[in-house]
Amino acid sequence: MEPRVFKALLHFIYTDALLEVHEEDKIVMAQGLLVAADRYAMERLKLICADMLCSYINDARTAITTLDLADKHGCRRLREACKKFLTDNFARVGP
Repeated sequence: MEPRVFKALLHFIYTDALLEVHEEDKIVMAQGLLVAADRYAMERLKLICADMLCSYINDARTAITTLDLADKHGCRRLREACKKFLTDNFARVGP
């Protein structure tokens, strides 16, 4: 786990709030926190991260990467959001 993800995890544990991060770091931080939340059975944090990641699904690469993450960590709602994006945008992302 990256030190900044660990710091954000501790911050959440003690404050029940997410650390503020730069806009360009939000996806990577949400991904790292989702993995940590799954590892330590922190369902509320896992749901918060999954919801945050849902809002960043806007291209095929992000959708596929996020779908893989959702599958690995049992995030059904996030998985469905990725599948919906890919299905709805098949003409743009398909062969």
